[in-house]
Amino acid sequence: MRVTIQEAAKLLNMTEQCLRVGLQQDKFEFGTAIKMSNRYTYYINRTKLDKYLGGNDETGKSND
Repeated sequence: MRVTIQEAAKLLNMTEQCLRVGLQQDKFEFGTAIKMSNRYTYYINRTKLDKYLGGNDETGKSND
C-alpha cells in the first residue's frame, strides 16, 4: 500500500523536504525516489514504513 510524502513525514516527525531528499539519496529502506525528466516521483511502502517505525512486520506480528 502506498503512503503519501505528507503522511510519512508526519509519522516520521520530519519535514516533507527532508524526507524527499532522504529518499532521493536512498537513505530509507521503506521507499524510493525515481527521477523522471526533471522531476522526482516518490514511492513509500506502508508495510516497510510501519516496520521502520517499529510497528508490525510483513507477517502481521508485532515487533515488540
